[in-house]
Parts: sequence; C-alpha cells; structure tokens
Amino acid sequence: MDNLEPEQISEKISRIAMNKRRKLPPINDGSIPLLPKEFDEFNEKIGLPLHPETLKPSLILDYQMEYNKLWRENHKLIFNKSRKIGATETGLRTICQGCFNQYRGHKVMIVAGNGIEHAYEFMEKFNNLFYGPKDKGWEDLNKKQWAYSDLVDSYRKSRIDLSSGVTINSYAAVPNALRSQENVKCVFISEAAHINRLEDRNVYNAIRPIAANDPNVDFIMESTPNGKRGFFYDIWTKDPTYTQLEIPYTRALDRIISREFIEQEKKNPFINFAQEYECQFTTSLSSAFDEDVVNEIYKPLKMTDYSNILLPRIVSCTIGLILRE
Repeated sequence: MDNLEPEQISEKISRIAMNKRRKLPPINDGSIPLLPKEFDEFNEKIGLPLHPETLKPSLILDYQMEYNKLWRENHKLIFNKSRKIGATETGLRTICQGCFNQYRGHKVMIVAGNGIEHAYEFMEKFNNLFYGPKDKGWEDLNKKQWAYSDLVDSYRKSRIDLSSGVTINSYAAVPNALRSQENVKCVFISEAAHINRLEDRNVYNAIRPIAANDPNVDFIMESTPNGKRGFFYDIWTKDPTYTQLEIPYTRALDRIISREFIEQEKKNPFINFAQEYECQFTTSLSSAFDEDVVNEIYKPLKMTDYSNILLPRIVSCTIGLILRE
C-alpha cells in the first residue's frame, strides 16, 4: 500500500473490512438467535408491541402483517397511512427482523424527521426492542436466552452495531448527510411527506441511487399525506415502480384506535381529518384559500351557443338596412 494515495488506502481498507463482515457464519450455528420467519411469531419472541391506551402487549394485526409481507416480497414500497395505527413501530420491527436474516453483513439507513433529535428518538425506540419482554432478553427457537449485551455490540444516539453483523444508522432529512453511503441493504424513510424543505426531492435524490443497482435493496417510504406536493405525493401518483399500500384509520378502529378518540379528532378544527386519518392528499389547514374553492372559481367557463338569439337579430338588421337603401 506504500505507493497508494491516502484516499486509495482508505478505500481499500474499507473494502477489506466490508468483505470480512460479509463472511458470516450460518444463522443456525448458534452465533446469533434462531428466530421464526413469520412476523407475528417473530414478535412474540422479541416482545409484542404495547397497546397505546392499555399499555398491555398487543397481538400483531392483519394490516401490520400485510405491511411486513409487501416489504419482504417487493422491496420498493410506498405506504400511505393514517396516524395512530402503529405503522412506524411495525417498520422498526420489520427492520429488526431483517437484521437476523437478509441484512446481515450490511447497513441499514433510517431517515426520520427534520432534526437530529427526532432521528435520535427513532434509534432509541429501535434499541429498546433488544431488551425483550420485561427487559429479560430474547428466547429463540432453540430455547436459548439472549441478553441485550449478546445482541448489541455498541449503541450510540445515531448508530447501533449488532452482533449479527448489521450496522443501523439514523439520520435527519438533510441531503448532504445522506449521500455516498455504501453497503446499504435497507433504507427506511419515515413521514416522508413531512420533510420541512421547499424542495424535498433533494432528500430523495440523495438516497435513491443506493437502491438503483440492487433490486433486493429494501427502499421503504411511509407517511401520512401532506398536501399535493413533494416527492412522496409525486411518487404515489406517478411512479409505478413502487408497490403501493394504503391503510386508513378504519383498519385500526376498535383495535388500536377507539371510536371515542376518532369522534374527538373529527370535531377538532385544527385537525385535517381527511388527510391525517383517511389517507387523502388535501391542502394544509394553514392555507389562505381552500384548494377546491380555488379550482371552482378558476374552472374554465363552458362556451354557450348564442346562435339561436343572435342569428335572427342579424338577419333582421340586414333586411332593415337593405329596405332603407
């Protein structure tokens, strides 16, 4: 390496390290937990999610299973969702499942929020999964017990290194921080329609090349709608390369969301209920004018045929002029 430039040396070292990480032992050799492939059974092993009202363990619901299945089978997925249905937690749990299968030896990117503090919160939620039910770790299919320290090599606010050979990084939605990532097997963008930028496509363009050359890279975007703007809306309405999934609040009613809560939200004048809970792309409540009203005002007028009125008058005037002459 003596004759190489510093950049070439750094690149070669990185490549050697990457290849070393990819030479991982088989899953069933006891070096990492042997876990169920079915998503509901996997969650029973690592600890079921808690119900938001009762805080008791809640079984995985049918639409959460559907989300996980489409993610695994299609890899490129855009998810238009209602609030309060447990979608983001389902996404984090799907990533966790992949860390002990197809993501081994690779990296995962979680893009969450406009500020780094929001990205830290996501990583904390993800890290908590490895403590297991009642903070006692995981029991795998071989009845072997795995403590947090067996599963996690290191944890920082924006990065987790797992003993399974996966590194998970969380980022704020800042284009410069998202470029030039390598060895990435999963990109997860949460609340993709709510990136606080006038031109949020720069965020998407910074990440999209990661999945361009590998059809098996998971590229997942999930969000509640936020008006008819931004890359999330454009991709939802114009890009057929992504599998679409839409889950309104009705799929979670009387399961995670109570009817009393929904009635309160419908009456709240500060909530755009159609957009937040029914997956509809509408304008913001802060807009000066309602979009439907503006479209109605500026709708092109239909041309009216006045020939039945004008023609007789023209003929009459013409005859009158001839008689005068």
